[in-house]
This record gives sequence, C-alpha cells and structure tokens, in this order.
Amino acid sequence: AASLGRRKERRVPFEKSGEMIRYALVENREYGDVLIDLIAAAEVPEDAKILADDRLSERLRIFEEYANGGLHCLQAEINTRGSRDLVAIVSSLVLDALTPTADTTEDPAVKDMLDALEW
Repeated sequence: AASLGRRKERRVPFEKSGEMIRYALVENREYGDVLIDLIAAAEVPEDAKILADDRLSERLRIFEEYANGGLHCLQAEINTRGSRDLVAIVSSLVLDALTPTADTTEDPAVKDMLDALEW
C-alpha cells in the first residue's frame, strides 16, 4: 500500500491514528525496513539525515501516510470495479507500477547500481 501511495503520489495523513505502524512487524519482513528507508529517502532526497536512527519515527510517519494513500487508491479501484475481482485489481495495480511512464527519466548511476546487484 505504501509503494502504491508513493507511485500515485498520494500521501494522506491520518486524522486520527490509533498508533503508528509497529516497526517490528515491518522489520521482520524481508526488505521491510529497506522499503521504509527508500520511501523516506525518496520523499526528502536533500536530507540524508532522514536515515538517522533518531528519525525512525519520521520515516514511519511518511511510510504510514503513503500506505494510507495507497489504501485510498485501492479502495477507489474496488469501488469502481467491484470487490469480486480483487486479484485482477491488485494485478492491474502491480503491472501499472512496473510499467515505465513516458515521463520517467532513468538515472544511469541508479541503473548501474541495480544492474550490479545479484538477486
């Protein structure tokens, strides 16, 4: 949901939030903590200190707000297309996220780093 919110540029603060996302739930998932850091770094690229240990709560807030925005996007799709076809809706959103847009500019340095990774 957070990745979808970021992709759709939909960051929605909570009017009332019972509690922030429990970091332990995300941290224990493969690359969960990395996703939080990546989204925060993309949100404030001019501020490298966003990745400091003492700013975890700020990174979680950014992640939580994008997750909320992503859930709003998902709810809109369900409302439009109907809830009986959830797999098709999620598949469509994933394909949309993986398809480059016409205005996408690829940074060669980032491409080189990604190409060097062994998955």
